Amino acid sequence: MAYRLAMATVSATAESGRPRTGARGRRLLVPALFALRRMQAHAQRTVVVAIGIAVGAAVLALTAVGSGAVQDRAVQRGLAQLQPSSGEGILVTRAGAAPQPAPVSAAESAPRARGAVVAETRGLAKTHGRGARATEVFRDLTLEFNAGELSAVTGPSGSGKSTLLHLLAGLDLPSGGEVIVAGTSLSGLDATGRARLRRSHIGLVTQGTDLVPFLSAQESVELSLALRGVARDEAAVRAAATLADVGLASLAGQRVARLSMGERQRVALARALAARPALLLADEPTARLDEANARAIGLLFAELARKTETAIVCATHDPVLLEHVATEVPLATVAP
Repeated sequence: MAYRLAMATVSATAESGRPRTGARGRRLLVPALFALRRMQAHAQRTVVVAIGIAVGAAVLALTAVGSGAVQDRAVQRGLAQLQPSSGEGILVTRAGAAPQPAPVSAAESAPRARGAVVAETRGLAKTHGRGARATEVFRDLTLEFNAGELSAVTGPSGSGKSTLLHLLAGLDLPSGGEVIVAGTSLSGLDATGRARLRRSHIGLVTQGTDLVPFLSAQESVELSLALRGVARDEAAVRAAATLADVGLASLAGQRVARLSMGERQRVALARALAARPALLLADEPTARLDEANARAIGLLFAELARKTETAIVCATHDPVLLEHVATEVPLATVAP
């Protein structure tokens, strides 16, 4: 349990809204975590729990250093603690206080009307490098992504699909133009402001599911919500409901390591949707799936976009996924 807590703390930080966190913590602490896991078979429970809490705290500190600042208030003010619970579940709470839901803005609490613009770009440009080595990815890119619609950003490798998703998420900054999400211009926000906007309005599904193999599907979703500041009881309800939405109600208690690749992709999708984002960004979500699973994921994305009124944007070149999209943005035609 202590091992799982520490590893989960590292993995879930990336989805909870901070850019590029966790890598330094993984590099430095994975050997220690595996040693801790071996100790669990021989050491006394109290000793292992104490070590686990210490390692979890160290992970939080290292991920904060890796990102330059602790940008998520749920982590900034809290410390992952291991507490007894039924079975082998875990509980993440804030030190010295009961967990409270994160504040909800008026824009977040208001219902989203289908077709309303959730995210847009105006004259967007991105260039990598400087001087003679500068490489222009795209320029003068003006797009809109609407609530309740599944959109696909397509193009060959190197055309800027992932770059566009990173710009929409505020994980990268444009060379020119503007990105607006939920009515807020990202250019007017600092790194902390962009992290808060991600936590409130954006869900991310990466190419690798980045799930902790020792957690169950239910725990994986609950942990991400806990790091967003959602109270434990509400997180449990949201996790169960969202896993049911993606067809995994019967596998909610199953360890991630025992799930198929398609099922893991559904868990990653549930983890992002449980936060109730206005905008969900998925980078090559079917890249590691066979045709049957890719088709099922594409249909699921389209259904969930309509049901939740979420604007879902996928970077893909998978023709099976494209069968279900409402709008396609072919970057090969807009890149210079």
